[in-house]
Amino acid sequence: MHQEANQPMMVPDEERAGGRAGRSGGGAGSLPGQPDWHFVARRIREVNARAARLGLDLEVPAPCGDGRDRDRISTMLMLVLKETRDRDVFELLYLLNVSLLHSFCMSRLRGERLLIDPSDLIEEAFLRIYQKSGTFRQSERATFTGWSFVIVENLIRRGLRRARRRSMGPLPGADAVVDLEPDPLANAMQQEARQAVADSWPTIVRLCAAGLLRLPPRWRRALELREGEDLPYEAIAARMNVSRGHVGMLIRRARRRILDEVAGALALYRTVEND
Repeated sequence: MHQEANQPMMVPDEERAGGRAGRSGGGAGSLPGQPDWHFVARRIREVNARAARLGLDLEVPAPCGDGRDRDRISTMLMLVLKETRDRDVFELLYLLNVSLLHSFCMSRLRGERLLIDPSDLIEEAFLRIYQKSGTFRQSERATFTGWSFVIVENLIRRGLRRARRRSMGPLPGADAVVDLEPDPLANAMQQEARQAVADSWPTIVRLCAAGLLRLPPRWRRALELREGEDLPYEAIAARMNVSRGHVGMLIRRARRRILDEVAGALALYRTVEND
């Protein structure tokens, strides 16, 4: 099983990932937002086989096919993820629950006039689920669905607080009211920081552009539609003829790949400068 805990969202084989995630919903006879249960059953058999080879006393139940046992399956998958940090297990959790968590998020945000993108929030929630997998504890009253709902609820509350602060605008502090004269030292430090950003920005842009060109074509296309044309996830899914959940997965991997490459390149620059 995969063990790379520092890269939770990346799968090296694009064709394997595309074939897996592309089966989430939209199949003949499947309900909107429901995964392909035959595909899920096959993946669960593979997970159980690998868990047995590792000597884990954990077995994920086979799905009944109508979604009623989604929480029971997800809870067992979460226990396997906790022990293995396996990215295939994580992506199966994503496939089973992304629609459910998105619906929960939409219902919580109904009536809110503040700008919060549910799709981005759910992507962050799944990142938290992976990062916090070691803290998951199963009990009669603690299942994956309830645990993940708490994570999403906390992110919603934090996002709403931030959005409300932005809508109100900054309030002047006491020092700003009493002393309206700018601090020369503070001004100098701000100018120096702005100059440093200005000097490094072209390099960062070039690194991002280079990373974008090295992305697999489908990753790059999804990211260009999102960032370049500012399309919502649903429109990107229609444009690329894939499921909405698959779009989120492509964009998440593309962003992570570019960020990793930029961070690696900047670390190399710092090493050269220190030498």
